[in-house]
Amino acid sequence: SVALMFALFLYSTSFGGLTIQVSEETVQSIENQKHNAEVKDEILKELVEVQKEVQDTKDEIKNLAKTKEQMKETVEVIEDEIKNLAETKEEIEESVDEIESEIKTLAETKEQLQKSDDSVVVEKKIIEENDFSGQEYDGKRRTRVTTKDGLFYINGKLTYHDAALENMRGALISNRMVNTIFDFDEPEDPEEAAAYHKYFGYPDTGKWDAERNTREFIGNMSSYAEHGLNGITLGLQGGGPFFYQVVTPSGLAKYCTPENPAPWNNSAFWLETGVLREEYMNRMERVLNEADRLGMIVILQVFYQSQMWKMPNDIIKVALKNSMDWVMEKGYTNVIIEVANEYNHQNFKDRPGRVNKKFGKFWHGVVPDDFGKGIAGVVNYTRAITNKKFPVGVSLTSRLLPDEDIAAVSDVIFFHAVRARKDDFEELIKTLYNTYVGRKPIIINEDNSFGGKWGNRLLMSAKYGIGWGPIFDCKARNVNDYKTGFQCLPINYSIKSTGRKRNYFNGVKNLVSPVLEEALSDIEKVEEEEPNDPDEENV
Repeated sequence: SVALMFALFLYSTSFGGLTIQVSEETVQSIENQKHNAEVKDEILKELVEVQKEVQDTKDEIKNLAKTKEQMKETVEVIEDEIKNLAETKEEIEESVDEIESEIKTLAETKEQLQKSDDSVVVEKKIIEENDFSGQEYDGKRRTRVTTKDGLFYINGKLTYHDAALENMRGALISNRMVNTIFDFDEPEDPEEAAAYHKYFGYPDTGKWDAERNTREFIGNMSSYAEHGLNGITLGLQGGGPFFYQVVTPSGLAKYCTPENPAPWNNSAFWLETGVLREEYMNRMERVLNEADRLGMIVILQVFYQSQMWKMPNDIIKVALKNSMDWVMEKGYTNVIIEVANEYNHQNFKDRPGRVNKKFGKFWHGVVPDDFGKGIAGVVNYTRAITNKKFPVGVSLTSRLLPDEDIAAVSDVIFFHAVRARKDDFEELIKTLYNTYVGRKPIIINEDNSFGGKWGNRLLMSAKYGIGWGPIFDCKARNVNDYKTGFQCLPINYSIKSTGRKRNYFNGVKNLVSPVLEEALSDIEKVEEEEPNDPDEENV
């Protein structure tokens, strides 16, 4: 613009009278230059805008590419989810089919049971009644035991849930009857065989009969249930059948020890191989089936000291595995496993490769160390091979509590109180209660006194909500009387055969009664008969 003004100035100005003439072409040229400059400025501006738009477009393309990748990943996730949903749908459809099938089976079972002579009531798929005696077993399990917060449940309900004494709700009251499948291998020596039958045999026949023993036990089980007993201890290797004595052709020898062994082999598995013996397991199956029908819990004791110490180290684990596989294959749900009776008993003696020290060092090396040391490892191994389907524990000799490593892996705490006097027993019960209440359910499944000068153990235990279980064995003078106890052979399984038995079962019946007056009526009665000598070796 300055150039233009100057040109115009020159155009119209005279110098010394001279007039400078500027051509129109020059002016036009100047004006064109101005226009071109303006156009250039506009083009530069537009170019800058275009460059900005190009950059924006590049950024947008980059963002779109990223979005595309994200969408691709999202699509893959959605496709995986659709696949999972399809699989879940198939699983749900299969579950629905199984449930429908189960409902149909339960409906058929309910109809069959309602038609039965015993008029068994089915409620919410749980059979509450305990009177199944005489019925043919139909293969369906009716009784399931579980534990929670230190209490026992049967089919999802607290045991004795309607008991007037609230302390009894969730307790397990048992009786030790470990010789219900007892038998022995007939000795080849005629004199020895005659001695066995003399002391094992029934008074009316003079012969031992394993089938009769099991049959008579099953025939009396309903009376136990009717009196409120909800647990029984059975044994795959039995228990001391002669007040802990050994039978010989010349008579009874004092006590079974590794140095003075029980010559009979009473074991549901072969001691040399751990293979189960069919005739024993057939008898056990019939007993477990009846217990299942009656709504009773079975404490299944696997090992017993006077038999187990004869077994090679590597066979113990085989026998344990075979036994647990059998229980699982049969589908039992009313079983608690007691791995061994009094695992620290003196009869678990040292042998080559074993260390004999207190508290069961015998058990070291029975299972891999991965499961733990000693008996704690054996208990843990048992829980592992049964997929924790059964509560598992182990008992000690009288008046001893398990070490913490054993208690930690045990689902239940077994306690034996034989030889504990009244004051000692009360202190032991308090200790049990204070140590395990709310943590682990407690089972007293061996004691040799009901009342008398030793105090009413049934009632003392009930005060703390702990179920009590006696061992009705016999004294030496009662051997072979077919009357006393539930362990010395031959066994009279009737609850009416002695006053001691009657008192115990009547006490249980009243203790768990839903009627308070009955619960308090005569449970404090003491027995007339003296208990066994507490100084005798417990079994």
